Amino acid sequence: MPKLSDDTLFERALPLAIQDRIALSHSYESQSEHAKNALLEAKAMRELKGKKLVQLSEDEQLVAFNVLFCAELWQDGLAEANIKADRKVFADCSRSARLFREMRLRRWGRTKFEQMADNSVSVDVRKLMEMPLDKFRTPSK
Repeated sequence: MPKLSDDTLFERALPLAIQDRIALSHSYESQSEHAKNALLEAKAMRELKGKKLVQLSEDEQLVAFNVLFCAELWQDGLAEANIKADRKVFADCSRSARLFREMRLRRWGRTKFEQMADNSVSVDVRKLMEMPLDKFRTPSK
């Protein structure tokens, strides 16, 4: 299979990310701040339709990053939901999620959460529960 350009991947990710944001808005009360924010994100994503990545402003680049991130999560979720039900859907969605992730990491790098997770240390939960509470308090200034 030929290598897909970043613009082609972005074009494929855009409707998935918009659908993800719309679905997210439906998970909140219709007039809540969270629902409105999700719909505003979908609107900002729609405004990128037909644009090439090199044409995007700095603010639009951030929206494009979110497009790839949301599309990746959408495809991961769809793949996971079909792991036993439909192996072809699972394989196609897994591949799309991987391509979206590779592009996102290549163009914009990791999210802050991904960076924190990479720099984290595993802790035995039993030892954590045995620690005195004052270990968790931050000192007052």
